[in-house]
Amino acid sequence: MQEAPTPDGKPGPAHARSGPPTVTSRVEPIRSWRGHFARIWTYASGPYAPPVRSDAWGRFSYGMAQPLLGARLMLRDRSLLGAALAPVIGVALVCLLSALRKADDGALAVVIAFVVTFGALIPVPPVLFARFYARIAAKARNDLGLGPCTPYLKPISQSFGESIAQIVIIAIGVVPLTLAVSLAPLWGAVLAFAVQAVWTLHWIVVEGLDSARTLEPGQTVESVSAEERAQRSTPWFMRVHDSPMPSWLRLVLLPLRVTSEIVMGLSREWSPEMKIVERNPWLSSGFGVGTVILLSIPGVNLFFRPAMAIAGMHLRTRIDREPG
Repeated sequence: MQEAPTPDGKPGPAHARSGPPTVTSRVEPIRSWRGHFARIWTYASGPYAPPVRSDAWGRFSYGMAQPLLGARLMLRDRSLLGAALAPVIGVALVCLLSALRKADDGALAVVIAFVVTFGALIPVPPVLFARFYARIAAKARNDLGLGPCTPYLKPISQSFGESIAQIVIIAIGVVPLTLAVSLAPLWGAVLAFAVQAVWTLHWIVVEGLDSARTLEPGQTVESVSAEERAQRSTPWFMRVHDSPMPSWLRLVLLPLRVTSEIVMGLSREWSPEMKIVERNPWLSSGFGVGTVILLSIPGVNLFFRPAMAIAGMHLRTRIDREPG
């Protein structure tokens, strides 16, 4: 993998870069969109450390730049690029074989069948190729000098179960709240959409950080899972209900509490990732927005999924190494 330059502009090994570039230490406001975009591009140019915690917009820009950094690292490294193309080619071949059954109806029918089948199968690879993406994340971390590490390889059955759980979580998690907000006059529907969008974005970040996990030397999936189960805490959306409030408000929020209890039960395996998101809201928000933008590009979103694994790995590793 090509090494990024050090902050002084000279090339150097990734593991030797202890300091971020000058832009990461800026805490004064940037007053133009061009300045924000320049900052994002700088953060995406190499595996640098995040800005200081007092630089909120800088940390948002840093998080937003991580998917772009992952894509750039993947495109520069032939082995990572080849690994990224493998699931795309595999899914495309399956879709082509399925579409060829329409050959008697003409070339246009084959093309339409291919496009429809490919679109339908796009959500499937994250489940089938979860272990594949985990290996990419571990390889990228070792190549960047942030290791040594090994892949965090979950059983396929566990990945499938977690995917189903996350679909349920996103679907029902804030339904009582969105229904109540939607009744508000004028802007009710917009506010309901915004609440659901923020909730979905939260779980996109959680899933992105989880899929990019790696193992330190001597760790196993079983040992890490056992340690995390012993350190589980109440997630933020449940602590809201445990905070002091009038009895009438507690009664009004009862439907939301019921769904929160269900979500808490389904999301126990993501306790570490939820802690990361809660403690790093600006980094997490930027990472979520950057992920949504990159994966929303039609036709290439499947190709960029490995880049998300690289981006999540880099962000998680940097957060774990931050002081405090």
